[in-house]
Amino acid sequence: MLTILNCVEWFLKRLPQFFFRGALEIYLLLKPELKRVAQVNLKIAFPDLTEFERERIYKHHKKELAQIFADMIRAPYHDPKWVKENVVFNDPALVSQYIEEIKVTGGVSATAHIGNFEIILHALNQNGVVTNFVTRAFKQKFLNEWWQKRRASSGGSAIDRKGAIKGSLRAIQNKESVGILFDQNVTRNFASFVPLFGKNAATTKIIPLLLKKTKASLVFWTVRPAESKFIVEGRKIDYHDILEDEEFTEKLLIRLHQELERRIREYPEGWFWFHRRWRTQEFNEKVY
Repeated sequence: MLTILNCVEWFLKRLPQFFFRGALEIYLLLKPELKRVAQVNLKIAFPDLTEFERERIYKHHKKELAQIFADMIRAPYHDPKWVKENVVFNDPALVSQYIEEIKVTGGVSATAHIGNFEIILHALNQNGVVTNFVTRAFKQKFLNEWWQKRRASSGGSAIDRKGAIKGSLRAIQNKESVGILFDQNVTRNFASFVPLFGKNAATTKIIPLLLKKTKASLVFWTVRPAESKFIVEGRKIDYHDILEDEEFTEKLLIRLHQELERRIREYPEGWFWFHRRWRTQEFNEKVY
């Protein structure tokens, strides 16, 4: 099995870009409902745009997504020299500040499905920010161990989503950072409903829960391509002014969503529009 996976790995790393674009187009032909999901999402996010303008974003997104997939597969194999030359932090001082704060409180690195978020993980680890990551494990144990080992090739380790709170608390208490994607739909029992583009979205409570328990430093990271390089944008999210508020969870998630909205508007082709982000609604409204 290992030999087969290594052969697949060797092959995928060397595939030309047009292969990923072709594979994506074929997949969308087999799953036509995904285009409808993307169209619904784009209309929620950009109601003032014309159908033609939203269709243009959709076409650009398909092209960008194929590139993102290719870059994500190659991300674990970039050495520190490549990262240093090709991944640029928009605010290097923030990285230094974050490292110092993690030494005291631990850290939470919030991120989203914008661009190649795997690059963020490797860039942080290779720049001294030990970053573990919450992820859904593959059902096949051997395949999961093989892939997660590569994702952790720069440092940090995978935290299974089933034990995310316990594993994340352990990492934070060890004065490390935990990377969490917070822009996925969750079931009603585990959700806080806060607006994203003016429509409530079921959002995980794990970030506010961790901060409430640890008072860890919180930074929101995303990445976007710029010519031949990747630009990682980081912004420290302050929350201590609302930490004792009864509505802390909702208020913190609103701040994160406001920042998320801004970055999606700046880089709309980079967000994952095929995800049923508004699927779970508080009052059983059917969106898709």
